[in-house]
Amino acid sequence: MGKEALLFAVSRKVILEIPLLYLLNTVYPLYGLPFAQVITEIILSLLAVAVLMRFLKKSGAWEYSR
Repeated sequence: MGKEALLFAVSRKVILEIPLLYLLNTVYPLYGLPFAQVITEIILSLLAVAVLMRFLKKSGAWEYSR
């Protein structure tokens, strides 16, 4: 789980949020900053669900939850 935590920490600011801040601030000058944060959180939420499903399937707990 350490690699996933590092992936989330790095991807949150460096890979997703900072480039989106620059991009959306030029496209939408007033609303680009809040949009970048919302888009970053949505993408990371989807990524967290995917990682959780993979973890549950690998541990065998996915079959017990059904």
